[in-house]
Amino acid sequence: MLHVSVALIGIAMLCGAAAGTLWLRDETLVLARTGEPTARAAALALHGLERSIAALRGRLLSDDVGFERERARAWALEIVPALSVLEAASVEWADPHERRRLLKLEGVLRAYRAAQDAVERRVRTGPRFAAEEVRAETAPLRRRATVLLTAFSERQHARLSLAASRLVRTSDAAITLVLAMIPP
Repeated sequence: MLHVSVALIGIAMLCGAAAGTLWLRDETLVLARTGEPTARAAALALHGLERSIAALRGRLLSDDVGFERERARAWALEIVPALSVLEAASVEWADPHERRRLLKLEGVLRAYRAAQDAVERRVRTGPRFAAEEVRAETAPLRRRATVLLTAFSERQHARLSLAASRLVRTSDAAITLVLAMIPP
């Protein structure tokens, strides 16, 4: 009778470990489904920001309107699609603060784009002005957008790392439990 109760306790512990592992696995899959695209979208938006400011600088230094098209492409092909991915992923984010950060990021990027558009209009219609004036107008918005996008990326990488380590620890514990139940 003692052997049966010990076996039942072992089976219950094994079922508990298996359930915990499955739950953690599901949580990790949700993180992978949302975390990786979030980190990738943040990196794409950062690249687009750098491309757009480089194109704006090129336009300031030359009369080549190709830089205006390049800046428009950076927004259309990198920044705006990245924001769409972030918006889609935000539905599954567990942290409500992340959603507020996304709204803040969208506002900063709208203001940054408007500032870039204003600079570009002034270059097209008016006399040349100093690059320092442009930097003073756009740099604070660019810094805020960069900080927000970097934070999105870093937080998602940290969450994925933590989830993976939890999954490994839980799996190790389940394996150890199974091995302990095998008679010598």
